[in-house]
Formats: sequence, structure tokens, C-alpha cells
Amino acid sequence: MFGMYLGPYMLPNAPEYFPIVGYSLIGIGGMAFFQAAFKAQYAWPYRDEKGRQKYYNQTLIIAGVTTLGDASVCMWLLFECLYMRWGISMSTIFAWYSLFTVAMSVALVALWIVNGPSILAAGAQDGAQDDSESLATAEAGSGADYGATATRSGANSAPTAVPLQDRSFMEQIKTFEFVFVMAFAGIHVTRGNLFLGLLESFFDSPQFGADAATVSYFVNLTSALVPLGCLCAPIVDNIIERFGFATTSYAIAVMGATYSLLMLSSSINLQIVTAVIFLVYRANLFAFPPAFAGRIFGPRTVGRVSGLMWTLMSPVQFILSPALHMTLTTFEGDFRPLQLMQLVAIVPVVILTYLLTRWSTEKSVGPPTPKIPRKGYVELPLVDPPLAPNGLGVRGTTAAAESRRMSIAI
Repeated sequence: MFGMYLGPYMLPNAPEYFPIVGYSLIGIGGMAFFQAAFKAQYAWPYRDEKGRQKYYNQTLIIAGVTTLGDASVCMWLLFECLYMRWGISMSTIFAWYSLFTVAMSVALVALWIVNGPSILAAGAQDGAQDDSESLATAEAGSGADYGATATRSGANSAPTAVPLQDRSFMEQIKTFEFVFVMAFAGIHVTRGNLFLGLLESFFDSPQFGADAATVSYFVNLTSALVPLGCLCAPIVDNIIERFGFATTSYAIAVMGATYSLLMLSSSINLQIVTAVIFLVYRANLFAFPPAFAGRIFGPRTVGRVSGLMWTLMSPVQFILSPALHMTLTTFEGDFRPLQLMQLVAIVPVVILTYLLTRWSTEKSVGPPTPKIPRKGYVELPLVDPPLAPNGLGVRGTTAAAESRRMSIAI
């Protein structure tokens, strides 16, 4: 990290390509730090009453990591303030920032040496019983459910679905769950980058007819609001924990569609509301993929799965320049056609989310199972039915499967 900060400002008489190399290395190194932080969600393991491996505040931690990472753009605003108002040279700013980064890196390595082995051991010890536990076991002789790979633990055991956490990395990236999260990130992250990347051109468009001072005011105000998304980490945690990933995906789609619709308005003051909705939207969209990967694919491969996902969807981000050129030429500076295109882009994510709820057997996709029975119902344990001569229950399943609890109307 220290060397990559030397390129842009700290080498006098450096070749012209040094800033490009420096900024590129900053991006690569920053993403590496970002990916490494995903392991923090497994920092505090515990076992629930059924002996299954769980992690304290897993979603809240990953939401905090991603929203704080997104809020790090405020560092550049701080640098600008130090440079423009206090007259501190960029070389001095980057020198101190480099030293701070080195110190943080050393601290991170030290903490990982102390806590890393226990985190990895806890995740590998009981991955089969983590949150990616199958929604339902496969019936005897049937492994047709999506994601249900037939296995047997004993002579009289029925085949059950193998959770994605227990599969190899190559098997995981061939699943619909991986396709879903990659498409989710590719579409929503691109929308978020289009919002920020074209912000100044948007406010300066004929849609508002604002003067230069007004444009500068709204650009700075919106840019200052977006980092406040780090305050939305508890909201992200609450939505995912209470409603599951599928409902959260639908909610993110609604937020994205809402701010795009507001951007069709010619009222520049209304865009403050747009910015507030966008900061909540952006906080959720950046927290969703790593939280999904952490719960569904598990601690063993979360880094590789997330890294491959971000790598495969990254080329889509090059759409920003062509989108601006098309808006300024084909649409003569009118950004509304681009907003309509972004609205249409949400539809595939909604469809994929629906298919995920239909095909996936991963428990965390849907909302958690209610702990309290519905009003008018009482839960009673069923006694074990007699075994058939073949060792199976009356429906061809094991006796243990027949002994599950069910709700009986009073």
C-alpha cells in the first residue's frame, strides 16, 4: 500500500504514466483490503440450542464493513479540504496517509495471527449445520430438488441435500445462487456508479437549467450525503435478518426504482430526497453480496466466491463513459432516457430473485422460520411411527423424518 501511494503525487519529475499506475494500484490494493475484511463476519462463533454453528452479529458486521468501505470516499473530500483550504501539499497528505495505512496493515496482520486460526476452525467445524442448512430433506429415492445432491449417512438414511457450504469451490460457482449474486452485483453496482459518476453532468443538464453555483451546491451536498450510508448498517442487518435475502433483494429493487423515478422530475430540490433514498439503497446493495456469500457459501470459500464475483462483473463498469456520451449526443443532454433504461435493468434482478425462491434449498434465502406458532395453533411432537420391514417409515422416509414437529389446529 505504501508504494502505490507514491505514484500519484510523491515522486517529483515522474513519468506521465505514474499517476495512472498509482491510482490503479490504489484500486487493486483497496479491493484486496475490502475482500479480506469479509472474514470479520466469522469473528464471534457460538452454537445455538440445536448445536448448530452460528456467528454473533454476522450480518451487522459485514454491513458495517461494506458501508464504511463505501463511506471511505469522504477521504478524498478531506484531502481536497486540506489541500484547498489549509494549503497542505498533496505529497505531504499522501505521505501521512501512507504511514497510517502501513500501521493499519500491521495491526490487521497481528489481529489475524491471533484470531484467524480460531475463526477458520470454527467455520470449518460444523459448516453443514450453519445457516445454509437445506430447507427440506429430499424424499427417499428423490434428489430432484435444486441443489439437492443425494448422500446417505447410514443404511436406512434417506438422501438429503448437501448445503452449498459443504461443496467444493468449483461446484459452488456452478450453482444458480452464484449466478444470482453476480447478476445482482453487476446490475445494482453499475446503477450506483452511474448515479455518482454522472452526478455533475446530471445537475448541469437542461432538465434543471440551473446556474453553475446551484449545480456546485447540489453536487457537493449529494456527495456529502452519500457517505452517511455507513449509518444504515443496522437497517441492512435488520432487513436481512428479519426477512431473508429474497425479500431484501425485492426491497433493494424497490428503492432503486424509486430514486430513478424521482430523477425523472425537473425539480432540483426534489433530488435531495433522491440522494437520501440513494444512500440507503447503496448501503444495502453493497452489503448484500458479501452477506449473501458469507451465509450461503460459508467461511471456507467466501473470499474466493466474492472475489470472483466482483472480478466477473467489473467490466460492466466501463459502461459509464459510453452512457454519458450517448446522453450528451443522442439524447442531447437529456438524462431521462438513461433513467428509464436503468429502471428496465432492475427487472432481470426481480425475475432472478423469484427464481431463487423457487429453486434454491438454502435456508437463508427465505425469511427465518417463526419461533412462535400462529394464533389458534399449538405445536405437538409426533411419536415415532413403527418402522416398515425395510426400515423406512410409512411414506418411505426415515422414522426420524416422520417424527418432526407439526402444527395442529386447536
